[in-house]
Amino acid sequence: MPLRASFAAFTDPDDQKAVWTEAIKTYIKEKMNVDAQAPKLYGFIWQYLSIGSIEEIKQHKDYGTFSNDKDPVAFGKRERFDAAHKSQEDAGNAAVALDDQAMDFFKGLDPVRYSDFRATINNQMELNSTIKVTTNLDYIPPPTIPAEKSQPGPDPKIADVLVTAEAVRTSAIKNTEGENSKAHVTCFKCGHQVNNAVDENLKVGPNEILLDNQADISIIRPHLLEGIKDSGNNIKINGVGGLTLTVSKTGYLPEFFQVYASEDTLANVLSFSDSEQDATAPEFFQVYASEDTLANVLSFSDVEDLYPISYVAQTAFIVHLPDRNIEFKRRGKLYVAQWDQVAAMLATVQETESMYTKAEVKRAKEAFEFIKNSGYPSSDALVRMVEDGNIMDMPNISRADIIRAYDLYGMPVEYVRGKMTKKHATRTRYEPFLRDNTKDQVLYTDVMHIDNNMFLISVCEPLQLTLQTHVKSESADTLGAALQSHIQVLREKSFTVTCVHVDPASAFQALRTQFPGTEIDVGGARDFVAKVDAKIRRIKDTYRCVKAGLPWKLANSRVKDLVAYSVSRLNLHSTTSLTGVLSPRVLFTGMKPNYKKELALAFGDYVEVHNGTTNTSQERSLPCIALYPLGNSTGSWLFWNVSNRSYIRRSHWVKMVTTSLITTAMDGDAAQEIIPASPVGVADTATEEEGTEETDVPPLQHHEDDDSDSDDEDEDDDEDEDEDAEDEATRDAAPPVRRSDRIAAGITPPERMTLASRIAAGITPPERMTLASKIDRAMVLATKVREDANEGTVNAVRVELIQLFSEMSALLPVKNVTTASEVLNAIMIVVEKFLANGDHDKWKGRLVADGRSQDRDLYPNKSSPTLAIHSLFTVLAFYAGLTGYLMSKVDIKGAFVQTPMTGPPVYLRMNKKIASQVVHIYPEYREFLQPDGSMLTQMLKAMYGCVQASSLWFALLTKLLFAEGYVASETDRCVMRRESGGLIFCILIYVDDLLIFASQNETERIRRFLTQAFTTITMSLGNSISYLGMQLLWKDRCFIVDMDFYVRQTLKDWMHLPVKSNPGTRDLFKINETSPLLTEKRRQLFHSTIARILYLAKRIRGDIITVVSFLCTRVTKATEEDHVKLETLLGFLKRTMTQKLYLNAITNRQLLAFIDAAFALHFFDSKSHTGVVITIGGVVIYVSSRKQKCIAKSPTEAELVGLTDNLGLVELFHEFISFLFGQTIPLPIIYQDSTSVISLVTRGGGVTRTKHMRARVNLGKECFDEKRALVQYCNTKQMIADGASKVLEGKEFIQFANFVQGLRIAWTTGGR
Repeated sequence: MPLRASFAAFTDPDDQKAVWTEAIKTYIKEKMNVDAQAPKLYGFIWQYLSIGSIEEIKQHKDYGTFSNDKDPVAFGKRERFDAAHKSQEDAGNAAVALDDQAMDFFKGLDPVRYSDFRATINNQMELNSTIKVTTNLDYIPPPTIPAEKSQPGPDPKIADVLVTAEAVRTSAIKNTEGENSKAHVTCFKCGHQVNNAVDENLKVGPNEILLDNQADISIIRPHLLEGIKDSGNNIKINGVGGLTLTVSKTGYLPEFFQVYASEDTLANVLSFSDSEQDATAPEFFQVYASEDTLANVLSFSDVEDLYPISYVAQTAFIVHLPDRNIEFKRRGKLYVAQWDQVAAMLATVQETESMYTKAEVKRAKEAFEFIKNSGYPSSDALVRMVEDGNIMDMPNISRADIIRAYDLYGMPVEYVRGKMTKKHATRTRYEPFLRDNTKDQVLYTDVMHIDNNMFLISVCEPLQLTLQTHVKSESADTLGAALQSHIQVLREKSFTVTCVHVDPASAFQALRTQFPGTEIDVGGARDFVAKVDAKIRRIKDTYRCVKAGLPWKLANSRVKDLVAYSVSRLNLHSTTSLTGVLSPRVLFTGMKPNYKKELALAFGDYVEVHNGTTNTSQERSLPCIALYPLGNSTGSWLFWNVSNRSYIRRSHWVKMVTTSLITTAMDGDAAQEIIPASPVGVADTATEEEGTEETDVPPLQHHEDDDSDSDDEDEDDDEDEDEDAEDEATRDAAPPVRRSDRIAAGITPPERMTLASRIAAGITPPERMTLASKIDRAMVLATKVREDANEGTVNAVRVELIQLFSEMSALLPVKNVTTASEVLNAIMIVVEKFLANGDHDKWKGRLVADGRSQDRDLYPNKSSPTLAIHSLFTVLAFYAGLTGYLMSKVDIKGAFVQTPMTGPPVYLRMNKKIASQVVHIYPEYREFLQPDGSMLTQMLKAMYGCVQASSLWFALLTKLLFAEGYVASETDRCVMRRESGGLIFCILIYVDDLLIFASQNETERIRRFLTQAFTTITMSLGNSISYLGMQLLWKDRCFIVDMDFYVRQTLKDWMHLPVKSNPGTRDLFKINETSPLLTEKRRQLFHSTIARILYLAKRIRGDIITVVSFLCTRVTKATEEDHVKLETLLGFLKRTMTQKLYLNAITNRQLLAFIDAAFALHFFDSKSHTGVVITIGGVVIYVSSRKQKCIAKSPTEAELVGLTDNLGLVELFHEFISFLFGQTIPLPIIYQDSTSVISLVTRGGGVTRTKHMRARVNLGKECFDEKRALVQYCNTKQMIADGASKVLEGKEFIQFANFVQGLRIAWTTGGR
């Protein structure tokens, strides 16, 4: 209530009274409004409460009072109901019994809004006449009001409805008399008390975290946290699993944020509800710890403040971290993430054991003991021993216990040490074209300090390669030797260092005249080298991350190894400074690293490495710790031998589970070392003897080891030869080679001793020169790298030539041809093919004829059709819900070269290199060599590259299918159909790849006649097939289409961009004419990126088609503004990179087309934009977004142009789908949101400004008059194609995206 004293500023008493009176009126009005709105607020809060929370609230002593006053449902119903009965009593009528009142009230409930409740009551009363309905309105559920929800809320529970027997009714009456608790009310669903009812889906594991929208506090079990400490105060928490807890500790969830820790929580939960952030920790939010809590909770709102979150309807919530995604999958009514799979940490045996029950751990230990006692057989042999019944009194050990034993304790060390065998090394392929051709390099160099160690770091520009060398001090001699090693590393690869940028340290200034031909650019006072400083930060970040995940303390002597590992990993990353997608290491070496060899291990992993095989009882492996990859062609690693504390190199290892013995040994190494109390090395004070470390790592040698795992059985002992010279480990304690020792040996170094001179003198080069330098020197020493690396290419070429000359008889060598003959040049192409999921498929060689010189006019029928993507999706939707069919894919080997050539003879000239390969395989063809070493052949079959080849092949294939009873669609000739016994079979043709839907018998028949016709085919059957770059998964009456690998490849160079919630903004089509044009290099990158995304959008990402269609119009004149729009699109793709297309089973045969247009949307020419979405049986099969070809004068004309441009498309879809079904389907319905356009094309009339528009009106009217299609109205909010004609945002975009991606089938048109 406003006080009059607050208005003392008004000196006039009358003015003061007037103002005060108005303030009181305003206050009373606002208070009445608050009271009136209180039931709405109560209802809003109530709908988001969980069942458990509602029960807790109902136990409050004042629940009856505030429920009656605030509950909008109970309040409104009670008020109207009581008023009706009071008016009846006031009229003098007899009082109505309570039971009759209840039935009157029940029958008066709205039959639509309370339909579920009324149906439940009626069913219960029909089944049991003793059941009564009471007037206790606390149990009447809120009415069902249809609404769009962006996230799932709690479903209505039947336990909310009071349908009780007499005993329960009596209990409810007792509660109203003096006790509100419902602890004795039995839940009909599970038989427990209401407060104790448990849903089986609510059971969660100790390492699972839930995403829940009910909690307002966050708690996590301590074993998932780090840095647990006292929070300084005690906080009381209510409602965690039904308990009241007092908590006082906080902790950090690794890679996430700070949370409160609890030991005995029932479940780890990420809450959806809003919760307040701790003001003292703005970047994190706090969650308390308790030993007695029953649930682990994290607040969703605080997670959302830190990271973007996307929702896949009915499936999962995805939290997008900067470097990866965390997926909370739906299980029952919960959204759960298995945090032990999410957390990036190394699990020791003790940590792993905590994931299982005591009984499971006990049986696993018995199984592991059984492995030992049975003589260390293989896992398969062990399972057979347990299950074949040959052993009496076998303890209760199962197959699952054996698997769990391996999960807990890993492969037995004794097994590895006794059975590991040597493998021949495989080498990484060397590809010279991957090398960077920019020879002149500029270095940015500085000294990095970390953990009492120093390193000279150099970054090459434009190669972007990072080099590092461990140094003992910052003296001029020490840094000069390290810098010389960096320069020499680049020189060995023919790179020239023209300039070195350094800071103004005195040591660097002393080097200005020490490197002839290389400028040492020393900066001014307090000038820092920004490029290398940024790289040093990244090295330190990687260093800290890896160190934090180690289960043991890092020894000081291992710091240099961890830095070398960090630099090796950074050199694998492609950067935005590079124009392409290749990483600095690939550009430097010309070799791509092998995942299994280089990325199967991490620094600090415990492994057993091969130690040679003999006929003695000597162990065949050594316990080691992985340090870093050496980068040679065999994929060797540098390891730390735990048993004798020495370095060792190997290419063959077996990764093991880290045990307490290993952690104890590594901790012991760290404890024995003496760490200097102050930073080592003061600039310009140390001598050369204290300079770069030269002996900790032995020189690289040629390796013959392999990275494959140990076999279950021993191999022949003839492979027990010793390891190469690399096996000689260099002890860490070995003294460095001093200058005096070199002089005593007769080696006099020059003033500035180079790395090359040291190698020539037999002196070990400076240690830790970088992974790149080790790769280079290994390549120099390994003379057979080039040949071995091209083995896949050579084999592919050999296979292709044998196929052409022998298997297919496609080429016939000739000695000469006439001058009038048509002679084409041959080109050999070798590519590595991948499946849609990114897995390697095969190396494929192809001899191609250069058909560019052929006269196109001589071949009028040179084209052949290919399968349309929308035809493929229509067929997939057609078969999604059918049973009795198999999906298979057929690849016809050498399809074109199995097709006979027609017409005049055509010849192929092979160059000297290809001809030499032919002669190597077929020596008898040497006589056909021309004087210049080339070879002429006549093409007997249609070679790839010939103008007429594709047409000849398609004619041959379709002729065969026609003979086998198949009929081609007139709409898409690449879709062949055959009907037999009530079943419909389809064959889809894309050149030589066939996708087949047929019964088992028909599939076998197809295989037989294709094999008979084409000799060699490859047929794949299954529910998951890779086809046309897409992975097709047939599951649960739905086809799931994904291109995850393609998306990852597209985003590989753009992962640094922030994620976006929309692919574009509403002002996408607006253009800033003052924005500068992109450079030609950036414009080409812009163009190629848009082309890749367009390929994706036309297939499975219809949600981004509008933004892509606009950016396609900008590729020739892209500006900085356009580049920002592209980055927004890429940020959205990064957020939704795992999005898939869902083609559900069609529910009916009705074809619907939604056509919409946005008027004058394009900035420069004012042309409109058309969006089209076509569905069959509720499944989206076609989405397009196009700029109109002509300018429309009004929105009506724009809608008319969009409609008439796509009438023919709708009719073609109708014809194609009728072909699939084998009968005419109902007329297609075209939805329009413009009543004026509907009037024009159905009634005619109107005034058209041009003959062109009048023709369009008559075109539409003719179509609808002849009943080739129907047109109906739908309101703009329900026009699906609205999202394809303009950019939508927020909820509107989510609805559009969910629909076109198949995440929501039903759609209400809202027609009149």
